[in-house]
Amino acid sequence: MSTSENIGNPDPELIDKKYVHKFKDENVHIYNFRRTLCHTIDADFFEKNMRFSLTEEEYNYVLSFYSRQLLASGTQAYVFKGTLASVSAKEVEQLNKQEWRYFNKCFVKTEKNKYILRQDVTEIEKQWCLLNVLKRSEHYVNDENHKKLAEILEKVEGLKKENSFIANIYANTAHPYFFEHPLDHVPGMLVLEACRQVGTAYFHIYGKVPICGIEMVLVELKAKFDSYVELNFPVKLLIRIDDIKQHKKGYWSSATEEVLVFQNGHKIAEVKIRGNCVDKKTLNRIKSRRR
Repeated sequence: MSTSENIGNPDPELIDKKYVHKFKDENVHIYNFRRTLCHTIDADFFEKNMRFSLTEEEYNYVLSFYSRQLLASGTQAYVFKGTLASVSAKEVEQLNKQEWRYFNKCFVKTEKNKYILRQDVTEIEKQWCLLNVLKRSEHYVNDENHKKLAEILEKVEGLKKENSFIANIYANTAHPYFFEHPLDHVPGMLVLEACRQVGTAYFHIYGKVPICGIEMVLVELKAKFDSYVELNFPVKLLIRIDDIKQHKKGYWSSATEEVLVFQNGHKIAEVKIRGNCVDKKTLNRIKSRRR
């Protein structure tokens, strides 16, 4: 994001510009783009299928972030160590009012006087709650490890993967267009461009859309901002893909993208985009009708 955000990471590894249809790196505005992680993996699948799908080094790396546990359902599974199973009522009593409000968004009280994660809490909210509210740094997994884990798990065939993705926004305050005059916030148009870029990227990377010969056509764009996007805090995007249609050649031909924009663990904007993929021949025919 800004100088303040990029302390320790002054030059983030931006996504390859070809995936977002740009000619210059300065116009790429996303990094750490990945699929959300599986938080539980069946024990038999983990120990058998995954072991043979990955190299020994990859398997051991994944194993260092997952531990075998008995779930409430009575089944054995490997649970991501960044997932806190429960919080005691005694620990919750120590939270101040502001911390409690955020904690209450993420956890729900059980009959056994413990608090467990709500089913609808996002990975971004959970991580923020663990690190900034509960101060559980031992459960925190940084973006770099998240990304590496996601890339390894992507190789595992048969592993159920959600069409849900995460990315960081990169806003260079020296950008000649978005920051052509001094600003105290990230321009909304830059946020929308970042959302468009993740949409284009997932079509190519996960939807197997060819880089050449196919054009992306924007069909719908809706946005709602609840507050300004500040310059000095990281901004994360949670992308959920729905209504996917497949081309007869096997790649995605259209999809709807819902993007939730988070800063400091709070949702500050929602963006909905729908796009289609068309070959250049079809696109030229559409343009000729317009003329």
